This record gives sequence, C-alpha cells and structure tokens, in this order.
Amino acid sequence: MEVLPLDEHNRSLVDHAHPSDWTNPTPQGRYNLVAIGGGTAGIISALGAAGLGGRAALVERHLLGGDCLNYGCVPSKALIRAARAAHEVANAGEFGVEVDGDPRVNFGQVMERLRRLRAQISHHDSAERFSNLGADVYLGDATFTGPDTLEVAGQTLRFSRAVIATGARAFVPRIEGLADVGFLTNETVFSLTELPRRLVVIGAGPIYIKPPTNVVWHNPEEVILVPIETDVPNVTIVWVYPTIKADEDESDAEIEDNEPEEDSPEEDESARESRGISTVT
Repeated sequence: MEVLPLDEHNRSLVDHAHPSDWTNPTPQGRYNLVAIGGGTAGIISALGAAGLGGRAALVERHLLGGDCLNYGCVPSKALIRAARAAHEVANAGEFGVEVDGDPRVNFGQVMERLRRLRAQISHHDSAERFSNLGADVYLGDATFTGPDTLEVAGQTLRFSRAVIATGARAFVPRIEGLADVGFLTNETVFSLTELPRRLVVIGAGPIYIKPPTNVVWHNPEEVILVPIETDVPNVTIVWVYPTIKADEDESDAEIEDNEPEEDSPEEDESARESRGISTVT
C-alpha cells in the first residue's frame, strides 16, 4: 500500500490506516454485523454494533478513514485554511495592518502541511484503535459467497446482517483525448506537490454545486461541457451534462435559469471567498 508522495507523513498515514504488518483475526462464529468499507458509514456501523454488545467486523481494502480522512474533509480543510490565510494577508490593509507586497504562497509547503495534519489525525481511524473498540478489522477485498457469508483474504466470515458502505469513485467522462493528457481525481489531487499552471474542474457535485453562474443545457444524445467563470485565476469549472449530479433524481436536478446570476449585494465577503476556495479544492 503506497500513498504518494512517499514521505514520512504518508508513511505514517499508511501505518495507521492500512498497516503492512496487520494480521486479520480468525473469525469465531457468526457476526451480528459485518460492515464492508472503512469510511465514515462503515466505521459508525461496526463500532455502533460493537458498542451495543454485538459481534462486529469491519472490512477495508484500501485506507481506513475513507473519503473524510484521506480525500475529503481533512485535506480539503487544510487547503481552505491556507487559502484563508493568504486572503487575510492580502487584505490586511482593511484592518490597518500594513503588508509589503502581495503574499507569496509556497504550494509545496501548503501540501506538506496538509499531509502532516492528515497523518497526525490518522491514528483516530487506525486499525488498532477500531480493534481496541471491539470491532474485528479485516484488511482485504470482500466477496460475497452466499446469503450470509463473505470471504476476505481467504477467510470466510458468517454474518446476520451486512452493511455495504463502499463509497464511490469519480466518474471519468467520455471526453476525447482525456486519457491521453492525463487527469486527477478526488483521490489523487491531494498528492500534488507542485502548483498546476491551470486547473480545469469537471463536475457539478457537492465540491462545487453552486457556481456563480446558472446555465441550462440538456441534450440526452451527447455530453455537453459548459465552462463556468470563476473569481479564481487560472481555474475553470466545467459542468458535464446531461447528468448534473449523480446522486439526485432528474426532477431534482433541473436548472431553471439560463441567465448568469449576478452576485447578490447582500452576499458577504466570506461567502464569496468560500465560493472561490471551493473551486480550488
């Protein structure tokens, strides 16, 4: 198991979230509940069952902690905090604080801090901690072999109830040439060590579901890319149609206004700042 770049912080993360020397327990009887997927939902399910006195197992094939620790809440908030610091320095004059010149952001140090904070937090989502809290932790792929059995790393687990909490992966749209030029996903973007000269974000999910422009384009026969103007230099948001948001029904995902939406005069600075930072993350 490797998480790039291979520095001390990511090695510490892996030591907690997928330790190479971990030995899966030997199943003893039937589990009341087996949770497949070591993200937030799976963790809460398994630990909740164990806390109520049940026999619970937690299965994860990659990194414990799921999106929140590895690709979502923790790393994105580290970036947002760095962006807020840069914004505050750039606008310090509004508070009577004099700063010579524009703030200089060292992207490599920003990302190193991100990895350090993530590694420091990772012990909360460690295999050892979950085991100490009463859940049997299995690292490996889970395969259902019957209505009440599954196999992990050559062992058969019997259960009364199973929770499938395996999450999702980024959808790669069928855009000609995309595979040739290469791309990042939510799972790899936080491995960057150098700031890209330009960034195009494809998608209209929760990372950036409320852009500063509302546009309606819908053609079920083709994929339409709609560029969205942002306040962040060298960043472009692209909506991929016809699917606006994968976890919403079509009726819930309709966009009614096809005119650009002006910034509301009542919208405070923090809200506008948040919109821009969300684009970067």
